[in-house]
Amino acid sequence: MLAVLSGSSTELIDGASNEEIGEACSAHNVDVLAADAALRGSRQMSDAEREAQEEGHSFVPGFMDREKTGRMKQLVRRLKPGVRVVRFEARASMESLAVTDDPDLESLGVDTDSISSAEGFEAVVGAVTARLVSQGSFRDEGIVVPELPGS
Repeated sequence: MLAVLSGSSTELIDGASNEEIGEACSAHNVDVLAADAALRGSRQMSDAEREAQEEGHSFVPGFMDREKTGRMKQLVRRLKPGVRVVRFEARASMESLAVTDDPDLESLGVDTDSISSAEGFEAVVGAVTARLVSQGSFRDEGIVVPELPGS
């Protein structure tokens, strides 16, 4: 699932193929895409993943989910040049932003009317993360951890 934020409006694209995600990113002039998958495959945990786990973040290392990592590699090739793809983990973003429900997202200026599932909620958290990355409000700990401006 893909969430695209445009101002305060939110568009969820369910069951999106890589082609649909690439088209949606182009149509919405996306400059940062936050994905919950490793961007490169390897046979073992990367140093960045190890550091992120040491920081207390819980996620599936890229080498353990080769199918998702492979799809990410294919998706990156479909994106227009200049789109920055970052790895995020929904729980880490939710914790950092103190977001647990729709009203919390609304307090960040996000329309939540289209969210009807946990997967949709996590996709919107990814879109919020991408927005904050584009504003330079994040820490890179092997996964991108967003920070609210002024925090």
